[in-house]
Amino acid sequence: MKIIFDRKMYQYHAQLIQVSNELEHIRVVAHNKTLVFQSNRPLLLSKGLKHRRVDYKLIQGTLNNSYFLGLIITAIKEKIAV
Repeated sequence: MKIIFDRKMYQYHAQLIQVSNELEHIRVVAHNKTLVFQSNRPLLLSKGLKHRRVDYKLIQGTLNNSYFLGLIITAIKEKIAV
């Protein structure tokens, strides 16, 4: 996935590393940084709550810019939807 931020293009690779009935973990990897996000998407889908907003939480790694964090989460949502 490609993210454009501050006139620079960042390329990340996202992969699903763990999926359970309630949670899924997504690893986002760049050449120098690894971030792990947790989402409750499987729980919402199993309960039939398709209009409820999926929560993403950064559980491993650090990111100082909250706007860039939002861009990464948006890119993850687009990649999962495809």
